[in-house]
Amino acid sequence: NKQEQTLMIQDWEKDPVKKEYLNVMAMCEPRTRAQLAEALKSIVASDFPASYPDLISSIMQQITSGDGSRLDAGLIALRNVVKVYEFKSAEVGSDGIQPRAPLYAIVSVCFPTLLELMSHLQAEVDRAQQAKDDAAASVALVRERLVCKILWSSAQFRLPPLFLDDENHFSMWVEKLLIAWRHPVPAHVGAGLSADELLSLPDWKLKKWIGHIMHRFFQRYGDPKRVEDESQKMTQFATRFLNTFAAPITSAMLEVLAWPHTRNIRLSPRVANLALNYVEAAITPAITYAVLQPEIGSFLSHILFPYLCVSDADVQLWDEDPVEYVNKS
Repeated sequence: NKQEQTLMIQDWEKDPVKKEYLNVMAMCEPRTRAQLAEALKSIVASDFPASYPDLISSIMQQITSGDGSRLDAGLIALRNVVKVYEFKSAEVGSDGIQPRAPLYAIVSVCFPTLLELMSHLQAEVDRAQQAKDDAAASVALVRERLVCKILWSSAQFRLPPLFLDDENHFSMWVEKLLIAWRHPVPAHVGAGLSADELLSLPDWKLKKWIGHIMHRFFQRYGDPKRVEDESQKMTQFATRFLNTFAAPITSAMLEVLAWPHTRNIRLSPRVANLALNYVEAAITPAITYAVLQPEIGSFLSHILFPYLCVSDADVQLWDEDPVEYVNKS
């Protein structure tokens, strides 16, 4: 009707906004930037890709600009763009359109650059920590986490064709993720914080997302006989994942779980939980059990048993709120 027509925003009105949108995000303080990022999802759902064809190239210009604020804006924008397609069906609709096609195109364009960025950010973390510059290290860790969240939203529901068609590309992702997972958290970071408060730190937030990614990949592709998509490419990917990546990832999980014993580093409970979930799943396949079997004694005594013991915090909770203690247990 006429009233609805008068409320419609015309393309000529949208175009100037879309042209400057990412630049405005780069100039905003973080809270405003987060709100603009949420609004971007609505814009993408309405206009991308047909009426916003230069969005991804504009995002990549932000990411590769060399400017910190523009990099942050580009990563946040990309994360929100891929979230629009995170749970889209992989089936071609009755209109002949593949709902995930825009996501697959985004992955092909952006992910090689994101891999290079991960390498750069990991080098920045090393330099900052060697210089005892915690602020600079935190900035790089937050950006690494954003890259991991982009990967999660792009691949956790359905693998993009790039991962199936380019074996080397996926191998490089696993390599970068394991480097970040294994990177020790400096002893002074988190000093004085409770175990639950550790997850507020960028170091553990990053490892939480890596734990999510590794566990999801192992759940979906750790057994070629159980992959939901029985296509030849997916079966080949699952077979390669199990034979090539599952065992090294299992070793990495055990390594980090042992940090309280081997490095005197307290673990974030959430990160430990994700690692233990992975280890539980790794019991079944022979190739990963072969990694676990020699470590069972140490695993039970140094990793699992301490989690079963009553802690001072448990005693305090029991004294103050027995019902919550039972619920938590």
